[in-house]
Amino acid sequence: MIVDKIKTYLTSKSKTFNQVILDDAYIRFKNSVMRQFMVNRDFKSGNIYTTLVTKPCARQSAYKYHGFEEEELPARTIFNFFIGDIVEMTVLMLAELAGVKITLNNEYLHVNREGEAVVCKPDGLFFDGKEYYNVEIKKMSDYTFNDFEKGILDDGWGYPAQYEMECEAWRQAKKPVEKTIFIGVKGLTGEFKEVIFKSDPKKLDSIFERIKKVKNSTKDVLPDRFYKPEIETYYKKKTGNLKLGIFCSYCSFKDRCWPDFKLDFTKNKYPIYRKLNSCKVEK
Repeated sequence: MIVDKIKTYLTSKSKTFNQVILDDAYIRFKNSVMRQFMVNRDFKSGNIYTTLVTKPCARQSAYKYHGFEEEELPARTIFNFFIGDIVEMTVLMLAELAGVKITLNNEYLHVNREGEAVVCKPDGLFFDGKEYYNVEIKKMSDYTFNDFEKGILDDGWGYPAQYEMECEAWRQAKKPVEKTIFIGVKGLTGEFKEVIFKSDPKKLDSIFERIKKVKNSTKDVLPDRFYKPEIETYYKKKTGNLKLGIFCSYCSFKDRCWPDFKLDFTKNKYPIYRKLNSCKVEK
């Protein structure tokens, strides 16, 4: 629907110059550079917004909500955020060059429910002449993209909850959106694909239940940890160590939850957070 038209444009011999599209792309690029590299990240505690509560771990959300100090982000992570911005703005620019009109990029919307007004900023809105679609664009790892091609999105990164909140925000903004066009881009190879996911408003129940857990928590009484450490194996043999799974490893509060796990590297030089000589999974 969108990706096919982009691919057709990229492989055609009739590309066009458009100053307006170029200017829009420059503005998005400049804003991303400023946000990622030129200002300090400043999160105000006590706020509820969509990406705070779309991941399944309510404790991670509560840490942010209550203003706990986060670990310093590694340079590679900050750079990776910027690459994600580049992927989004490139897809939006190519779509427009291909004649696909994705409107209202990063429009401030709200999901109003149970006394909460949760801020939501979708990547865009697309109208195919018959119905409206929410648009979400993500850079993905090989593993995530391979599942995505099969129509699978892992809840761990919060993607399904995010697009569900976005669809509801559009509906509350008087746009009858029942589907999301999710565009995934494989970071290493540049492959890209779209998958259409149908909205299921019942999924909002678990999101707002998580919001209740966060708001009812305190700095001293936090929600339970969602994940547990995993038994480390090497070629299917136990090493005697425990390790943090991928979602805990990327969490900026892992040292608070799991202070005994330290950064190490696998024999293949991949970073890993281990607790040596302990196969007992802690509660």
